[in-house]
Amino acid sequence: MVLTSSPTEADAERYFASLRRSAIYRCYITLTFSLHLHLGGNPAGPAGTGKTETTKDLAKALARQCVVFNCSDQIDYQMMGRFFSRLVQAGAWACFDEFNRIDIEVLSVIAQQILTILDAVKQQLTHFEFEGNVIKMNPNCGFFITMNPGYAGRTELPDNLKALFRPVAMMIPDYALIAEIMLFSQGFQTAKDLAQKMTQLYKLSSEQLSQQDHYEFDDVPLFMDIIRDLFPGVNIPPVEHAILQQSLTSVLKIQGMQPAQQFILKCLQVYETMEVRWGLMLVGETGTGKTTCLRALCNALTEIHESAMAQALDEEEIELQSTQDADKLSLTPSSQQLNATVSQNKTIKDDLLRESFGLAKTTTLNPKAVTMGELYGEFNEITREWHDGLVPYYVKEMLERQKEQANKVSSGIGLYSNVSPHIAQKHK
Repeated sequence: MVLTSSPTEADAERYFASLRRSAIYRCYITLTFSLHLHLGGNPAGPAGTGKTETTKDLAKALARQCVVFNCSDQIDYQMMGRFFSRLVQAGAWACFDEFNRIDIEVLSVIAQQILTILDAVKQQLTHFEFEGNVIKMNPNCGFFITMNPGYAGRTELPDNLKALFRPVAMMIPDYALIAEIMLFSQGFQTAKDLAQKMTQLYKLSSEQLSQQDHYEFDDVPLFMDIIRDLFPGVNIPPVEHAILQQSLTSVLKIQGMQPAQQFILKCLQVYETMEVRWGLMLVGETGTGKTTCLRALCNALTEIHESAMAQALDEEEIELQSTQDADKLSLTPSSQQLNATVSQNKTIKDDLLRESFGLAKTTTLNPKAVTMGELYGEFNEITREWHDGLVPYYVKEMLERQKEQANKVSSGIGLYSNVSPHIAQKHK
């Protein structure tokens, strides 16, 4: 798929004909023609409307590399100049997420830098001077910015910068249509009816369930009532973690604690939350068992993993011994096939057990013992380079550990401190 130098409406229809029913069809066309006019794109709208993903998907459709850059108030014009220089030479697209978080003084200089690049593209130059250096121009480069208007800490874009980007209003997408397409792709024959019920389920949940940011487990009975109303006659069996409960009980007894049912239930809730969320915050008074809950859960998962590994090794030895005995007794082909089937089923069961409960390892940090730069990383004003902090260092270490070990490893970083708005803002 190649985008012509002067696209027409017919070209756009041919490129995006399959997207006519989608709400993002007009956004694709607007962004495409903004490139033809040697301008940038500016999808704007509330959070969750697909501004960044739409830009990335358009780049994928046109076989362009797209680099997503998360902006902050710590960015200066020199940093952006170096980024623009490499972007232009590579011919890639850049999507600057939350662009209006940059300071107004820096935005004015960035506008001049982008104007210099776009003028060089209009003149079809092969080389041009940028920030005191003559660099090579790749005309395939593109600039896109996304913004969430009306949020705190956002800056109004200067007029000279607004003129360089073509705005696109992103509205809330049709969730029913998206759900219908996803269900059809999975082979559901009644996808349209199911999509309407699923969207109604989320709508009723947002209206009737708790509006708190944290998980409110008392909403579970109400949520189950909503499901029974929308899907009558469907019996949903409760999810039980029998193996994990037994391991938690054993771990707590070894540590000299009482395996209270309420505490084990809280550990299971933490485990289920970790299965669907990358980040988890345990909030409570001192001595309520937050750290004990995490440690008990990690020890229980590790115990299950090690037990499964030991059991698998024992069964391999028994299977090897049985194979040797079978060779001596010359078993019939039917007996050998039966033994092979049983052995294969045991192997599949062990693999599922090891995948479900991987080896758990945690790293503990105290955010108040170091500075924010030492914790998350900071930009050195002298060397103009970024230096990683403790959190990025341990994240890379965990990724390397998962690559090196063939078995699944669940790694995490625990930040133990009182809740601070300054630290919470950095987590975003």
